[in-house]
Amino acid sequence: MKSKLVARFIALSLLIVSSSLDAQNDVNSNIPHTFKDRKEAMKWLATYDRLAPKTGDVAPDFVLRDINGQNLLAPSNFRNQKPVALIFGSFT
Repeated sequence: MKSKLVARFIALSLLIVSSSLDAQNDVNSNIPHTFKDRKEAMKWLATYDRLAPKTGDVAPDFVLRDINGQNLLAPSNFRNQKPVALIFGSFT
């Protein structure tokens, strides 16, 4: 039972990472490779920082299939029951 939960958690984490890469690519397409000056950098930060989640915000809900592709899983299914960790990062 625990191994199934661990496998589902790992699969969900990997799917979250892969789907977050698409969203990150959308944001990255708007990031200039360099800024001319600090003012330009601060303007960009002011535009995009407001879109970032703040400490204590409830994570947006989403639905993904489990590792077997049979069951739908959503973080909201575990809200107020179990901790859900959203892991974003590079595994290279």
